[in-house]
Amino acid sequence: MYVTPLAATVTGTATVNVAGQWSVSEDISALVDGQIDLSVSIQDIAGNPAVDSFSFQKDATVNLTAEFVDSNPITAVTVGSVDVQGTSDIESGRFVQLTVSDESGASVSVTDTVLVQAGGGWSYTFTNLDTLQDGTLTLQAAATDSFDNPATASDANLKDTLATLEIQELPTGTSDDVINADEQSAAPISGTSSGIEAG
Repeated sequence: MYVTPLAATVTGTATVNVAGQWSVSEDISALVDGQIDLSVSIQDIAGNPAVDSFSFQKDATVNLTAEFVDSNPITAVTVGSVDVQGTSDIESGRFVQLTVSDESGASVSVTDTVLVQAGGGWSYTFTNLDTLQDGTLTLQAAATDSFDNPATASDANLKDTLATLEIQELPTGTSDDVINADEQSAAPISGTSSGIEAG
């Protein structure tokens, strides 16, 4: 029987073979991380009991968070310095692998660079996201603890760095590009733009 400090239990049975050995495999995924107490009991055909116990540690859960720090959206002004950060309960000094990808599948990755700090936090500044297309950018973070337990986290942000503006030629009647005395009170100026919201 496996018992946790919260008194959750998992029970199982095993049969002793002719060599006096026994074994059993049990699913203890429902038991929380921490100390696990194993208790074994048996009785022979004469009714004589025997018991034994053993304690071990279970560490199978890793927590990881990741987020864009910069305000939404990432613009032409901020794209050269995009901060990301997160937290984790894995051991300090472990690497966090980062990937930022656009909707076309292109990506920028950072490996073996970002470390979890003593307080559990991590951070990094991307300086090359201008290589990715405008649209939704997805941040993926991944890490493993010293027991090879994996953890992943993600976040999304909008990249909007492109805008164009064009002044159209003056309309018919002003083909000389000169506003005369009759036109000066309502000079016709117009143009087009793209990548700029209406209003």
